[in-house]
Amino acid sequence: MAKLYEFMDSLGNPPPNMHLTFGKNPTLYSKWLPFATYIIPASSLEPRDRQILILRSAFNGRCGYAWAQHVRISERLSVLGETEISALEDGAECGWNPKEAALIRACDDTAMNAGIGDDAWAELAHHYNEQELLDIVFTIGQYALIAIALNSICVELDDGLSLPAWAAVRGMAGNR
Repeated sequence: MAKLYEFMDSLGNPPPNMHLTFGKNPTLYSKWLPFATYIIPASSLEPRDRQILILRSAFNGRCGYAWAQHVRISERLSVLGETEISALEDGAECGWNPKEAALIRACDDTAMNAGIGDDAWAELAHHYNEQELLDIVFTIGQYALIAIALNSICVELDDGLSLPAWAAVRGMAGNR
């Protein structure tokens, strides 16, 4: 773990509290990390599509930590604007194209029914190949898992980030 954390530091990006916390179980962390680093940044999805999925999944899971991290990432990558980020949390229409609207429906379907519904799947299948469809499913699943873990463990928010108004504050005072 120490070498990975040193590497992150050398890139000017100290390890986030989430990684420091997950790293307290080195065996689990070493098995989870390759999957997580496939989802970001190695999956077949475009960064904008991936961030839509992650932010909507973080909102659906009421995970303020993941939301705050990925708002910052979305801004740094310049893939989503303020209006779009706000729409992902309040459900407002902001001119999503059919592909993006289907991504949001997929997240909402999964949060409500533990799977993507037929209508959203059919629309996604018009825009994505089989590999990308699998990446969509596993990105939503990864961030459902992350929401459960972070909301349960109560990982402290990293410096410079702020919680959205809807986030449960209980988890941000520090680890249990």
